[in-house]
Amino acid sequence: MNPHDPFASEPNKLLASEALEAVDRGGLRICRDILYHFNYLANASGKGTAVRAETIEELIADGLLVADTSVPLDRSGRLLSLTPTGEAALEASRTGDQRAAAALSRSTTPDPSDAPVLPPAAPRATRASRIH
Repeated sequence: MNPHDPFASEPNKLLASEALEAVDRGGLRICRDILYHFNYLANASGKGTAVRAETIEELIADGLLVADTSVPLDRSGRLLSLTPTGEAALEASRTGDQRAAAALSRSTTPDPSDAPVLPPAAPRATRASRIH
């Protein structure tokens, strides 16, 4: 991973920033299914989340998130939190989102309602109509 761009590797920037936002909101846990041994996520309400466990695992491996290892993964799950690098990456993604929104608000895309109304085009003569 490039230390200057925390989103340089997969998961892509959108998935990574959504995952960091979900962890920042609090209560997100990574859990393991006891029977099938796959990881899944649960938020504070006990319901699932749109963020994928694979995305979280990659962010943990990249050093952006940390899971509380004091509790078993297959019980109530491990609470996730941002590392200082993850906090910086989240702030950078928010700043980038604000820049993009500002640029879009400054765009001078013409308003379609300002376009002149043209009369309908006259029908073209077809070959069949010229023969007769």
